[in-house]
Order: sequence, then C-alpha cells, then structure tokens
Amino acid sequence: MKRILITVLFLSVYAGAMAADRGPGEIDFDPGIHGRFEFGYDTLNHHYRTDWRLGVDFTLFIDHRIYGGQTCLFIRDGINGKPFRDIYTIGYKAQYRIFYFRAEHYCSHAVVSGDGTHYLYRDRFGNSTIFSAGVQW
Repeated sequence: MKRILITVLFLSVYAGAMAADRGPGEIDFDPGIHGRFEFGYDTLNHHYRTDWRLGVDFTLFIDHRIYGGQTCLFIRDGINGKPFRDIYTIGYKAQYRIFYFRAEHYCSHAVVSGDGTHYLYRDRFGNSTIFSAGVQW
C-alpha cells in the first residue's frame, strides 16, 4: 500500500509539473492545516458519536490534500460512555484544475468497553480502500 501511495504521489507531482503553467522548477509550498471536531447523536440507531478530522493542503506543482480522521460510536450509561465502534479514515487527493485523483483507506473496528462488556453493533461497516478519479468545480 505504501509503495502505491508513493508512486501515485510521484506521478501526480510529475504530471502536474509537466501540465502546470508554472515551470517544473517552481514550487508554491504554503501548507494549510484544517480540522474539525464534532459531537452528535444518531436518532435512528440511538447512539452517540464523536468525530474529528485533520487535513493538510499544499501546492507542489498541483494541489495536494492529505487527511485523516477518527469516529467513535458509543452508548451512554449515566454520565459515562461505552464505546462500541471506532472508524478510521486516511486519504490523499491530488487535483489539477477541475480534475482529481483520490486514494482513501477506511477501516472499522469493534471496541470492548472498559468494564469488559462488548456491545456488538450491526457490523455493516467493514474495511475498504478506494482509488478514484473525477472532476470537481
């Protein structure tokens, strides 16, 4: 997986250098860090969630975004929470004008609560790695 991501990064930088209006030796590297945190309640499934995301955007011949995040699903027991599912996401996106390439890995893991009980939520989550290309305007 690491070799694929490194190859994709190299090819995207190379392709961007060849296609960009800037010369191949020019670099506009000014990274921007973005993030968010939220707390919510799922009214359909009756559980709570925390969710955080963190990303870094930069331009190196073309626009790049590296991002990741984690979601924790839990039920409430008085003032305490009992987590039962952790969901992780990590990804990379390269964009030139309106065209982009994206690679993202998503995995979901059951969690055993601190008191040893295991609340098995319908295991509809699973794991996946997605490679996609598209347009964004």
